[in-house]
Amino acid sequence: MTHTGQNSYLYYFTYPSKGKMVGHRGIHGAELKFLSGVFRKSFWGEMDDEDRKLTETVSGYWTRFAATGDPNGLGAPHWPAYETKTDLCLEIGHVVGPRPIPHIDKYEVIQKSLKVRLAKLQP
Repeated sequence: MTHTGQNSYLYYFTYPSKGKMVGHRGIHGAELKFLSGVFRKSFWGEMDDEDRKLTETVSGYWTRFAATGDPNGLGAPHWPAYETKTDLCLEIGHVVGPRPIPHIDKYEVIQKSLKVRLAKLQP
């Protein structure tokens, strides 16, 4: 999206799981609980103040992005639009804020594969 001139926003979810998944780091899809504010007590356990605060933060980012195309707003840590020269994303966890994209060296294989596939689609 960045290469087409559109802003894109990357995030890295690091908030550790609770309840039945305690001991795991941020797992795939767990951020959706914070987007919706729906936590099954039998799975997640009891919500605490940090869970509620992160729910406000995440739902605020998504709502602003849906409304304006920009997730940033008053009081929220700045979420930078992705730029190839900085390779920053937003960490969403105990800490919420910009950080370098983790494991970026591993993306080179994916980029090479994508370029080959896209080249095959060109007339």
